[in-house]
Amino acid sequence: EIAGLKKIPAYIMDFTDTQARICSIIENIHRENLTYLDESESLSHLADIESLNLSSLCCALCKDEKLIEEKMRFKRFSPKISKKIAYYKIPEEHAKQILRLGDDETREKVILKIADDGYDINQTKELVEKLLLGETPKIEHKKKYSNGDLRLFKNTLNQTVTIMKKSGMRTTAREFDCD
Repeated sequence: EIAGLKKIPAYIMDFTDTQARICSIIENIHRENLTYLDESESLSHLADIESLNLSSLCCALCKDEKLIEEKMRFKRFSPKISKKIAYYKIPEEHAKQILRLGDDETREKVILKIADDGYDINQTKELVEKLLLGETPKIEHKKKYSNGDLRLFKNTLNQTVTIMKKSGMRTTAREFDCD
């Protein structure tokens, strides 16, 4: 009644706990705002709690084994590295390259280099290849902004906009990158 409707189209289904979890994962995977790291976490969690092997998981989700395996491999990142990847919004193709590196310290430096210098996938591949071959390219983190951290400024603005919206003010915020 809140929506002003007397009837709604709906399916009522009786699911086991496992089936309900699988449906929930499928729904989450199809949401646009779910990142590849979130997908990896969800798939790994489902496999763990239901004791599903890769074949069973793929069958339950009606997905190709190779696709599920690719998504689940991001679970190999440490929580610290996953947080860095999410924070800097590192694209999935770059993360696949970063995953090839052995230690978190190197991974973190590469993440910062990608984020700071706006590396494309070819530059990331080249950097990772050099590191894997034992070369030591310069991958020091350089500070882009000398007057404080721009991310702090951005987060403050976003929080201000959120507070303004909650107080009932009509507020619009847009973000774009430029040199």
